[in-house]
Amino acid sequence: MQDITDRKKRELEIAAREKQIRAVIDNIEGTLYRYVLRPDGSDDMVYISSGIEDLLGITAQQAKDSTEILWELIDSRDLEEFKDSVETSAETLEPWYQDFRIETPSGEKKWLRGTGRPERLDDGTIQWNTLITNITKEVQQQEINETLVQEVHHRVKNNLAIIIGFLDLQLHELPEDSRERLSLERAINRIYSISQVHKLLYEGSNFSEINVAEYLESLKTHVTNTMNLKSAITFEIDADDLQMNVNELTPLGMLLNELVTNSVKYAFEGKKHGSIAIKISKDNNTYQVYYKDDGIGIEKATFEETQTSGLNLVKILLAQLEAEYRLLDQDGFSLLITFKEKTKGAHGNLKV
Repeated sequence: MQDITDRKKRELEIAAREKQIRAVIDNIEGTLYRYVLRPDGSDDMVYISSGIEDLLGITAQQAKDSTEILWELIDSRDLEEFKDSVETSAETLEPWYQDFRIETPSGEKKWLRGTGRPERLDDGTIQWNTLITNITKEVQQQEINETLVQEVHHRVKNNLAIIIGFLDLQLHELPEDSRERLSLERAINRIYSISQVHKLLYEGSNFSEINVAEYLESLKTHVTNTMNLKSAITFEIDADDLQMNVNELTPLGMLLNELVTNSVKYAFEGKKHGSIAIKISKDNNTYQVYYKDDGIGIEKATFEETQTSGLNLVKILLAQLEAEYRLLDQDGFSLLITFKEKTKGAHGNLKV
């Protein structure tokens, strides 16, 4: 005879804890599983929580019997990327993270998100303890939000285009030598520099970032078509195929519009030909903007002290970008501007 009371108490305590843990796991909105990938390429599900039935429409036993049924659920558009992400995680032992689409056996389509942490076992097998959750509602809401954002950009673009149209009609009614022309030309170009941001956001697939080179080409064409040019001006634009968000490009576009307008209007007086160069590059999270014209130039003291509306706006926009700048000792007018990358997003609090 042997007293096993203590051992039985420990067994009952362990069983109670396991029951509590399983109850928590089974109440998770999603499914937890342990997935193993062996060196020979074979794989298995060694544990799956009961949430798999609501999430994937199959039983835990079906998934354990063959992982092929799981691979077949994944949308063909996402399957290759999904497999690549698993292989990368296995090679690097970096956490696995993937959003993907599935279609359940009943035909229901869902967006899922998977996260897991890999571990290499002594025999070379990689195992992940993984959580899969349903993000279908989140994705659907995001699509609705993107549609609303697109519509906002479209309406802003159209309203600004109407204002530009009215001002343009007024501009064409003025004689070529009218003093009012310059103010009206500047107003049109300033509004256009903002409207073009919304136009490119509306037309693009990304509602938060804009191709800088495309924007600058459009701005250059509009400024030269709007203003009464007295010199033949060539432009050199180099933007390294950069993408900027609206918080950066709106003030930068307005700033460059002022610089180009000043150059076109004043820098080439008495010259038949002129050139303007704009180069924008990015190193880590810092932008560098180089602007140059080969016109008559401007003294540093004059640039700092002049109180015209155009140069005042340039200084306001530099402050908004929290930019550092300096005039370069070169022929003509050369300005080097540096500023840090702003928070990405389609909605910024613009001060101008």
